[in-house]
Amino acid sequence: MSTLSSSMNIAVSALYSQSAAVSCISNNLANSSTYGYKCTTASFASMVSGSGSYSNFTGAGVTVDPTQSLLTQGTLVGTESSTDLGIDGEGFFVVADTSDSDIFYYTRAGDFTTDKDGYLCNSAGWYLQGYPTDRDGNITSSTSAAGLEAINVENYQGVAAATTELSVQATLPAEAEVGDSFTVDAEIYDSLGVAHTVTLTYTKSDTNTWAMSAELADSSEAAAIGLTYTDGTTEADGTVLVTFNEDGTLASPENLGMTVTDWRLPGRHRR
Repeated sequence: MSTLSSSMNIAVSALYSQSAAVSCISNNLANSSTYGYKCTTASFASMVSGSGSYSNFTGAGVTVDPTQSLLTQGTLVGTESSTDLGIDGEGFFVVADTSDSDIFYYTRAGDFTTDKDGYLCNSAGWYLQGYPTDRDGNITSSTSAAGLEAINVENYQGVAAATTELSVQATLPAEAEVGDSFTVDAEIYDSLGVAHTVTLTYTKSDTNTWAMSAELADSSEAAAIGLTYTDGTTEADGTVLVTFNEDGTLASPENLGMTVTDWRLPGRHRR
């Protein structure tokens, strides 16, 4: 009878564990559009019964341990909102539940927008905190928690500046065939602060070698855009060659030049 009862308990533990695993999957799907959410995984483990033999085995069933990696780096996603923020590496955004609160919380969710008073708030209603600075970027308050205050964008003014440096982090598949192409979009700004999308195209030309080119998403925005080596030269077809070492690290070039000529902004004058 004990063996029959044990078998039923084992079956119940399996149902419970599988139900918990399905709940993890459901929760991940439900939060697929939640900023800052980290995936939950289910790890199964056999329970030790402490008794039994080959002739009279009594199992203990299975258990499940849902794990959520809250401190792992998530994927940075581009948006069309100028107030959306993301952290690449360690750290958290400091937030508070009101604009004048001195009780702080921490989050990785950076989907911030301005409220009716100009304060930056995320979708959960938390106010982003920061240190006040002067016009040169020097902090004017204590660098402890006491110096933090809610960020109000209406209190700040700036002068538009053209993009001077663009950093791209990309992984190209080593197993790709010669001729395969992949694209990456990046955003740059002209001297009026107008955003433009640049499409970088990587085409595999040989083993560990890719030809890289650039073009504006809207061809009517400028007369030409191109990439050059640090000495100002390009390949005959207007591309630059990017090569990798056998271990996948970048071999050359370390830096490239990008030139944009004849911006075309209807109704505006470029400085």
